[in-house]
Amino acid sequence: MSTKTPSPRFLLNHPAHFVALGFGAGLAPVAPGTFGTLVAIPLAWALRMYVPDAVFLAVIVVLLLVGMWAAGVTGRDLGVPDHGAIVWDEVVAFLLVLYFVGDSWLKIAIAFEAAADPPARRGDEKRHRCDAGRPARGRLYAARIRGMEAPRRMNRAPRAEGLLDARRIEEAGLNSLQTQRQLFYDGWLLRLSAGKAKRARSVNAHFGSTLPLDRKIEHCESVYAQQGLAPLFRMTPFNCPADLENALDARGYLAFDETLVQAVALDCAPAIPKAADAVEIVALDVDAFVEAAGDLRGSPPAQREGHRERLSNSPLDKRCVAIRSAGRIACIAQVAIDDGLVGVYDVVTAENCRGKGYATLACASLLSWAWQHGAHAAYLQVNEDNMPALAIYRKFGFATVYTYHYRGPPGFCG
Repeated sequence: MSTKTPSPRFLLNHPAHFVALGFGAGLAPVAPGTFGTLVAIPLAWALRMYVPDAVFLAVIVVLLLVGMWAAGVTGRDLGVPDHGAIVWDEVVAFLLVLYFVGDSWLKIAIAFEAAADPPARRGDEKRHRCDAGRPARGRLYAARIRGMEAPRRMNRAPRAEGLLDARRIEEAGLNSLQTQRQLFYDGWLLRLSAGKAKRARSVNAHFGSTLPLDRKIEHCESVYAQQGLAPLFRMTPFNCPADLENALDARGYLAFDETLVQAVALDCAPAIPKAADAVEIVALDVDAFVEAAGDLRGSPPAQREGHRERLSNSPLDKRCVAIRSAGRIACIAQVAIDDGLVGVYDVVTAENCRGKGYATLACASLLSWAWQHGAHAAYLQVNEDNMPALAIYRKFGFATVYTYHYRGPPGFCG
């Protein structure tokens, strides 16, 4: 069973992550806070050896301020402000303790024992352990969303309340991808559309389950093999039955592609940034959009046809746009509205055009259009390690509601 913890890649993706996770101590599979406390010992030894006490204290203050910034950035990127892997508070707190304790190893050992398991903190540590140890079938962040949204409720459109429900968002996500190449099997939705999108070629165990689990998995494996596809299972907090993750794990299926499902209430139409003179926002029909997406992604003809089929079959109100710079397509994106809830999809920017604000411009344009057409909330799906995309979506207030990932046989996890 995998757990929702930041990876070494996440640690090195941003200086804030490296600091907040205690130079890697927060990646410890057990007791990350204790390992964070240990980080303070060599820091204190170096400061004690080479700087006077006044500088020692000044360094602690600086580290505290830097840590507040780092923890904020890392918490937003993880989707959990108080994630158990963020251990910089333990590092700085124990560093202050060591300043007063001095260089006696006996006193340091006593202080470490007290800091590692203080009575007042045991309940908090238990909460972190329970959170980190949840099955990797996906996690809900309902409590965080409630706390985060509370200050905004006075200004929110009333309909947005129900639209931010995790199950409603999951349902809208399933509705947004339509293909004729799909089957229902005892409450499971088997999507069989060849292409890049794993959502379109995976099992969604969402609606119920009554048959023996091993029999169902074997049937799915047979169906996907007949179609020349690897059997992929999309693992969400809503899996039916709940022990599907355990069953797949026992069969050797590997977990991969942890994805954040994020949402935001639309209180008003987002402001559209001013574009340069040579930059324009252009609406595209489905055919033009599919070809533009295929060109930016380097998709072969079969993947383009699968993408075209899915968009063409969707009965939802949708809009596709491209950002053109000097006459060439630099970025694309599309949205689909499902009863006041708009999903943002296919945000792709040309490699040589990244970092210029084109994706922000495309998203702002589409969210503004969606708000004008009755959308009260928006959602999207983004890989947890896609830091550039997360930074863009954070500008609009998107926050994680739940996560999902995939399981597939070894050699087919992609």
